[in-house]
Amino acid sequence: MKAIPQWRVERGESVTELKRSFRFDSFEAAMAFMMSAVEDIAKADHHPRWENVYRDVNVSLNTHSIGNQVSELDFRIAEMLEKRYAAAISKAYS
Repeated sequence: MKAIPQWRVERGESVTELKRSFRFDSFEAAMAFMMSAVEDIAKADHHPRWENVYRDVNVSLNTHSIGNQVSELDFRIAEMLEKRYAAAISKAYS
């Protein structure tokens, strides 16, 4: 599996997660980012653990079916979120 800039792998005693925080200009922009990803996440049937704290979105990914480890599917979701983030930032500054 390849590395994705800005994403880090955190290994715990029984869980390994792929993690990243995204920062936006506002709460509304953070929520719009999350909502923009819902359809692709639902299609993949692979849901992140994520939270919104004001203008930050914190994402944790792992695959339960392989013992809460990071899989190729987690990297695909991370790449999709990166594309959504780039689009959101581009839109905010255009």
